[in-house]
Formats: sequence, structure tokens, C-alpha cells
Amino acid sequence: MADWAPKVKRVSPEESAQRMDYVNGLLGEKRFDEAEVEAERVLRADDKSYAAHMAKGRALLGKKEFADAQAEFQRATELDPMQSGAHLSCGIAAFLNSEFELAERKFSTAIDVDDRLPGGYVGLAQCLWRKGDTTGAKLALDKALALDPDLGPAVFLKAGIDLKDNRADQAVEALQGQVQRSPDNRIAILALSAAYLKNDQYQEADALLERAMEARPDDQILVTMRGRVKLKLKDYRSAEELFRQAPPAPNRLIGGARDLQLVEALVPLGKYDEAKALLDKIPRVGPLAIVIYTRTGDIQRGVGQPQLAMASYRAALTRSQDGDAKMAEIDQQHAEDGDYEKLIASLAVAAEEVVEGLRRQFFDQDWQQILEKQRGNLGAFMDMT
Repeated sequence: MADWAPKVKRVSPEESAQRMDYVNGLLGEKRFDEAEVEAERVLRADDKSYAAHMAKGRALLGKKEFADAQAEFQRATELDPMQSGAHLSCGIAAFLNSEFELAERKFSTAIDVDDRLPGGYVGLAQCLWRKGDTTGAKLALDKALALDPDLGPAVFLKAGIDLKDNRADQAVEALQGQVQRSPDNRIAILALSAAYLKNDQYQEADALLERAMEARPDDQILVTMRGRVKLKLKDYRSAEELFRQAPPAPNRLIGGARDLQLVEALVPLGKYDEAKALLDKIPRVGPLAIVIYTRTGDIQRGVGQPQLAMASYRAALTRSQDGDAKMAEIDQQHAEDGDYEKLIASLAVAAEEVVEGLRRQFFDQDWQQILEKQRGNLGAFMDMT
């Protein structure tokens, strides 16, 4: 009896093309589970199908299965190393999978294959930014924007670099253009609001956020951002109302940070009891402790407890870099004039300067969070592959 062998149905090129058209249609409709299944059917018949590996990778990327998507795109690059889109896609998946060294290599390869690929330059810039090479990131972004001046991720990242380098005017101008092009883009609105804050354009930030909140009245990030703007405008009553709209915090640390923002509004309004009760609940850890002790000192001054206020300001300065040296300088200065009230006032000013420095650090963290939200939008470059 002859050995039995399975019959393998060969798929004609026409049939394969029809199936891939169907798969790509599913991807266009974001029906990622179905697209993955259909791509696998093509691959069972032809495991060297470049198009099927790319399609399966796109489906997995849509499902946020980044490691598996990366493997599919890597296979596609092996099948056709001269396809820039495959290297770009693999770089995107690797970046989203936090494999940044591989992502950088893949973005560089995509550019080597096609030096007119905007997404390759943006991806490379993202990687360079993450490791602190802002000069290299900016050069890559300039190339991306020369190819596509309206490219959102490139505009956001370049604005971040400009803000860090104290070129806030340039960042504001670029982000204003982005908001004009996409007036309902939440990321663009948040980015421009943050740039306005950095550039001391508080009225412009308030007007922008007011318009944005008309369409998104329950958007807590927009609400909180506007509350911070109101603090800068010294409109403490409005800031209080906005911060009170915050939903329950998911954990104690985030809750403490939210309560601290509310305290920033309550203290100037003389609502010392509530402000003190909120401060007592917040963990005195890290940079938060400096802010807590500074605000505690403000409350104690407000209720006529100057000695306690002085102790609180000193506690804040002790936790800051060069705080001990600053206190020694202040003590020496006021030992000569013997003015106790001026001594406390100078300590309060010094502590407030430290808090302002922390605000600038928090701004950089906020901007990084904006970029992290934009990070997922790298997937938009899949349409270019």
C-alpha cells in the first residue's frame, strides 16, 4: 500500500491577492481579531507571504500585542529587507514594547532604505529623546517636518525640546498651528496649554481650555489643567471649584497630589482648617514633603503661629538641595538686623523658590506624559507602510 500524503491545496496568486484585500479591509475597519485569523489562513498556505506577515503584525499591533506584532514585522523584514515599511513597523512595535535599542536600529534602517520616510525620522527622534540626545532628536525631527510640516508627533516632540531649551515662543507658535489644523485634538490642546503655562501666557491658556471644556466638560485632565491656570491667574475661587470636580483618586499618592493642588487654592482664601486637614493626610515623601511643609508654614503664619511657621519653612528647606546653605545665609543676614518677622518672611520666600523649582520639574514630567499619550499615535504611521 502506497504511503499516504496529505493533499495541499495551492493558492493561486489571484486568490491570495483577493484574500489579502479582504484582510486589509478588516484592518481598515479595526476588526483586528478577524484580520489576524484571515492572515493566518494565508500564512498556512504560504508562510513566506510578506503581505500576510505585515497584515498579521498590524492586527496584533491593533490588539496591543506588541511583542507578537514585532515578531511578525521582523519576519517581514527578513523576507524583503528592502521594504522600508517593514523596518518602520518593526521599529514601532519594538518601541511600544519598550525595546528601545532595537526600535532605534529599525528606525535607522528604515531611513537607510528610504530617506524620505517621515515616520522613520519621528521614531528615531523618539528613541533619541528618551536617552537624552536632544540634539540628535531635533535633527531627526527637522528632517521629518521638512517632509511633512503638519506631522503631529513631530510637532509635539519638537515643541517639548524647545520648551526644555527655554524656547517657549517657538513651541507655542508650532502648537498653535497644530491646534488650528486639528481644533478638536485633545493632545494638541493639552500640549498648547502646557506651553502657554511655561511661557506665562495664562490668559491664553485659560481661553483655550475654556473652549475645550465646552465640548468635554467632564474631562478631568482638562479640568485640572484649567485649575492650575486659575492658580497662576490668582483666581483662587475658580481654581477651588475646578479642583473639587476631580474624581476619587486610584491610589493614595495620586490623591495626595490632587489634594495638594486644592490646598494651593484654599490657603490664599484663608480656608486654613480644611487646608491643614488635607495636608495632614498626604504622605510626606519625596518632593511632596517640601511643598507640604511650605504650605503648612503659610497656614501657620496665617493663623498667627510664627514660630511654628519658621520651623515648617526650615523643614522644607532642609529637604531641598543647598537648603542648609541657604538657611545659614538667611540666618546670618537677619542676625544683624534682629528682625524676627523679616527672618520668617525670608525663609518663606526661599521655600517658595524651591517649590517653584519643583513646579518646573513637574512640568517636565507632565510634558513627558503628554508625549507618552502621543506614543500610541506612532501606530498611525502604519498607514504609510
